[in-house]
Amino acid sequence: MNYIINEEQLDRIIKPYFDKRFKDSEYDTRKSGFEDLWTGYWVTKDGFSRLLIGHPANDDGGIWFSNGEILDGWTYFDIKPEQFYDSLKRYLEKTYEIKIGDVM
Repeated sequence: MNYIINEEQLDRIIKPYFDKRFKDSEYDTRKSGFEDLWTGYWVTKDGFSRLLIGHPANDDGGIWFSNGEILDGWTYFDIKPEQFYDSLKRYLEKTYEIKIGDVM
C-alpha cells in the first residue's frame, strides 16, 4: 500500500533522527581529513572530529555537503535522497536559523 505524506508530515517524522545526529554538534571551521578548512556542524567522538554537514570555508556559495556515512536517513525512511536533503535543509534553517542554498 502506498501512502503519500506532505513535507510538514515528513519533517515531523524525521525530526527525532536529525535531533539525535545534531545533539552534540558544534558549528565551527576546522581542518578536514584532507587538511583543508570546512565550516559547518561537527561532531566529536573519541577525540576525532567529523563534519556532519558544511561547506569549504573559503566558498560560501550556498551549497552544503553532508556526510553520507552519518546522515544516511533516506535508507531508514525509505525516501529518495533528494527528499531527505530537502528535509535536512528545512530542519537546519528552522532549528539553527541559517540560510542554506542547496544540500548534497
